[in-house]
Amino acid sequence: MKGIQKIKWSGKGKIEVSKSKPNVSLCIVGKNDVGFVVDKWFSETTEEDKKKNVTWILQDNKRKEIRRIQKSAKEEFTLNIPNALCGPYNYYLEASFSGKIDTKNNVGLHVNGYCTPKILSSKWSTSNDGADVRKQQFKYGHLVYLGLVTEGLNGEKSLVVEIYKTIQGGNGSKDDKLVATITSVDVVDGEINLKIGNTANWFVHAKKDVEEFYIKIKNTRGNYISDGKSDIHARFLRMKKDQVTKAVEPSTNNTPLKVGETSTDFLKYDPCRFDSVTVIENKKDKIIFDSGKSKGSKKPSDYLIKTNGYSANTIIYEVVGPSSKEDFKINLANYTNKGCSTNHAKSIKVKHNDNTLKSIEGDSVTFPMQSKLEKFHPLPFDYIWPESNNPNVYPVFFNSCAYFSNLNQAALFVTVYPDIKWTLEFKWNHKQSFAYTYGNKMHPYNIKTGRKKAIGAIMDAELAREFGEMDQSFELSLEAEWDKKSRKLEIGTEFGEKIAKTLNAFVKLKKIADSITNSPVNGGKVSFEVKAPVIAVSIQWFLEKIDEDINKIGTNIKLGIETKPLIEADFKIDLWQIVTEFGANAVCPGAGKVINFISKHLEGNIGIKFDVVFNGSINVSGEISGNTLVPKNTKGKIGIDGKIQVTLELKAWAKAEYGIAGFDGSAKANANTYLSAGVKAEIAKDGVVGYPELEFGGIVAKYVVIASIKFGVFKETFEDNGEYVIVKKCPVEFKKAYLLGPY
Repeated sequence: MKGIQKIKWSGKGKIEVSKSKPNVSLCIVGKNDVGFVVDKWFSETTEEDKKKNVTWILQDNKRKEIRRIQKSAKEEFTLNIPNALCGPYNYYLEASFSGKIDTKNNVGLHVNGYCTPKILSSKWSTSNDGADVRKQQFKYGHLVYLGLVTEGLNGEKSLVVEIYKTIQGGNGSKDDKLVATITSVDVVDGEINLKIGNTANWFVHAKKDVEEFYIKIKNTRGNYISDGKSDIHARFLRMKKDQVTKAVEPSTNNTPLKVGETSTDFLKYDPCRFDSVTVIENKKDKIIFDSGKSKGSKKPSDYLIKTNGYSANTIIYEVVGPSSKEDFKINLANYTNKGCSTNHAKSIKVKHNDNTLKSIEGDSVTFPMQSKLEKFHPLPFDYIWPESNNPNVYPVFFNSCAYFSNLNQAALFVTVYPDIKWTLEFKWNHKQSFAYTYGNKMHPYNIKTGRKKAIGAIMDAELAREFGEMDQSFELSLEAEWDKKSRKLEIGTEFGEKIAKTLNAFVKLKKIADSITNSPVNGGKVSFEVKAPVIAVSIQWFLEKIDEDINKIGTNIKLGIETKPLIEADFKIDLWQIVTEFGANAVCPGAGKVINFISKHLEGNIGIKFDVVFNGSINVSGEISGNTLVPKNTKGKIGIDGKIQVTLELKAWAKAEYGIAGFDGSAKANANTYLSAGVKAEIAKDGVVGYPELEFGGIVAKYVVIASIKFGVFKETFEDNGEYVIVKKCPVEFKKAYLLGPY
């Protein structure tokens, strides 16, 4: 058998002898270079073989490869374990003659690092490994996440976290209250990440309006771990005296690793590396990748779209730019390939359409980039929703052993979207000036003659026939501007079919409003019409970045709407006619009881007036703005003004003709209800979603009847009162429809 039978410590560097076992394991002092050499060869290995290169392979404790490097058999391999990765966690190091991991023979050494255990930093978060929100006030029952950065503890699995409540006026931490203990806490890659699900149990300790909590952490020997000065950490988690739930979840360890990230963090300490990547866009510097050396920086994986071991496929950086060329600059900080094992060059190469656009030896490059929207594009409809259009992509290659080690994979994709801005306005029967309009003029349409161009091609024939009085007037304007506003185009009838999609919800609104009027009284026995809506809408949309920490662009949307009115009504329904034709209970059982009571005691010798009156109008106006990346941050409001009031009038009087009988009394009833309506609009990830909202409040009659009926010298008084539902509440739900997008 040929190959390397055993490796050993060369004598270079510091080790912990008492924690090492000859030929089995080596404990090395953290942050110092320790050398390893080939110790023994298998018997069939020739002297000529021993002159060849060997591959040193560092693996995790599951024998998964972390990194490899080739050297001659006589050369020394150097390993340096950072303090963050020191602890009981064992790596496995072997030298391979074939370049393959030997899982059959025990040819390597188990290696771990040692340094004084310490807690370096702490944070409280609302998600695993999230931002520090310790200044925020939580409620008992909220999930909270504890994150600790350590050194000398990597691989620990039995730590204990104790959670204390501070006692004001007490004797320091000696009097503070222990409220929870979490055992079997793991340290992975030098980090502790805990989901704490039992804060509901702490409520019994709540005395003040806001309580402050901190933690202590100890090892299996019962020794508390310090930060070098104190054993109190994570000051403070603040809890308000309020409980959101009594449910309790078990507290669990959470790995700090991201998808595809390696199980050890040797990447940060590789000698073939760079510390950060900065782009200069519009004369502003922005760090888009940081290896972790900067204070408060993100992990490298936070910047990566996908990783594969310690080779990242790419960073995606999105920009908005004109179709004319603009310079884009990239800088790499502390770019070095010292100790490189795979022939990485200290260079940056930019490609476009599979061709090399620029190649620079060094750590900085400037190259021209532009969007795909050509300067003299006749009609830029391909970019009506610019976020959905394929951007211009510039792959950029800068490779190192630590990051982006694969020479065939780009480290960065600069993706350029066009800087086009769209302004859409339309009015339907809207004669007044529109407060939210952006353009200078609008293109008038005659719907009756232009229906086939503007609407009929999209809407079905039945809907088109129901336009009715909405045919009076329609105005539309669509404008595009791009290349830093140097190019403009106003678009008229040629955009008819595309814009018709956005009008669909409004075309249906009158049909919806009319249909609800069939429902209030006995399943449609009486129908009345609501006047057509009068609508004006203005929408602007363009691409932009919203956060300096986000590499992506989103679509900025501003939408204004005004109606005068959206719905208007002024009419009256005679319910007595319905009673006469269909019976007392035709309106509903409640109305029947009121009418039957009067009729019974007056033997039908009465007159009744029983009306429902609808009156009023509803207007909608306002503006919202936001970005599709974060719809929840939408600002502004679409407001609803006015309502259609519904009142019920009921009067009864005697029509007695005989002197021996008479009627003396009154019957009173009143009912207050409403018909509310509005248009809601929401910014979604791929457009603007809108939907009408109607609700009929029903009719509830409250009545009092006092009737005194005389029969000669006798007089009898009848009294009754109550509350009856004449028409049930009728909320009407509508499906959301896109007012803008998706394209």
